[in-house]
Amino acid sequence: MGGEIMNIEAVSSQTTPEDLIRAARDMIPTLRERAAHCEQIRKIPQETWNDFRDAKLLRAAQPRKFGGFEFGIDTIAEIGMEVGRGCGSSAWMAGQWPGHQFMVGYLPLEAQHEYWDSNPDTMSSTASAVAKLNIEPEGDGWRIKDSQMRFSSGCDYAEWIHFITMHGLCLIPKSDFEVVDDWYVSGLRGTGSKSIVIKDAYVPPHRFVSLEQLKMCSTPGAEIYPDNPYYRAPFNLVVNQLLLSATIGMARGVLDIFEERVTGRINLHTFESAALSSGAQMRFAESHAEVTAAMMYVRHNCQQMKEWGEANHVPDQAERAEARRNVAYGALLAVRAAERLLTAGDAKGMYEDHPLGRLGRDVHMAGLQANLTWDEPAQSFSRARWGVEQPLSYLT
Repeated sequence: MGGEIMNIEAVSSQTTPEDLIRAARDMIPTLRERAAHCEQIRKIPQETWNDFRDAKLLRAAQPRKFGGFEFGIDTIAEIGMEVGRGCGSSAWMAGQWPGHQFMVGYLPLEAQHEYWDSNPDTMSSTASAVAKLNIEPEGDGWRIKDSQMRFSSGCDYAEWIHFITMHGLCLIPKSDFEVVDDWYVSGLRGTGSKSIVIKDAYVPPHRFVSLEQLKMCSTPGAEIYPDNPYYRAPFNLVVNQLLLSATIGMARGVLDIFEERVTGRINLHTFESAALSSGAQMRFAESHAEVTAAMMYVRHNCQQMKEWGEANHVPDQAERAEARRNVAYGALLAVRAAERLLTAGDAKGMYEDHPLGRLGRDVHMAGLQANLTWDEPAQSFSRARWGVEQPLSYLT
């Protein structure tokens, strides 16, 4: 296995972020063809996971020490904004899976060896939406019993779970959790975001990072990887960029399909090209502008986090609130852009198996993710700016 990792490192030294982004872009036609099947089986098809693995997309931000490229979070974000043009669920996981690999790097080195030494392509998923939680200190670690977390995207491929509680991040092996198949939803069906049940598991201290460490940018990973500024950025802001970038990718997919259809069909009322419709022109222009603006928010936030990390700057409440506002407003723009085009009169979008309808369902579902909704981040931004007391939230 050591020889394989050395070989991967040699390849990574010649591969650029642009190479991975280009590989993601090249997958768009294939992913669009597979999207219906992905939705039907309610998980990412094995062929798509294989494509992600073979193109090394899943190792984009994985530490070099363990066979990854150790590129920035910005690279994963760009990948998500491309993949979403083909399949919404695949975009969600094209952000989440590499993001989970990055997250392993927060933990002490002993946990990272446990995770990667046998296979540098080991996968994990997260679980943080509490349905039932019983966690207590035990010795130097934690004991979790009779607990359930919802919405663990990509868990069908996971050998480990990042179990996130009010205390911090626990890394839990597959032998200690069960997957409950309860993901019957209207959109993003292919993410397979099922529930995770833990009946009885002990989390040793080397598989745990406290919430305070994650918020204050002081995890073990910040010391293990001193040349990677993103390990010195707030955990939740890192994660949020990946959720937003996938959502933007879906909105870009709606733009693509709308443009293909409007420039290639006849308006049944005028018997002229649908592209001559002033309504279609105005809707497309406004939606395109909104998606472009949302992409700017992602890129700005990624650059901001990189600069914070390089300067060893722990952002204050106002800086965090502004970054969260950018994420939430970017998501609002992406969802609004897609929905404007979906109501533009193209009846094909009504059909469940049509790409326009599917991406419409997916982008709407993405906008419901807790980190992407608008109201709370908007209030938090204004409170921070005005010096008003903030309610406690692990999201900031």
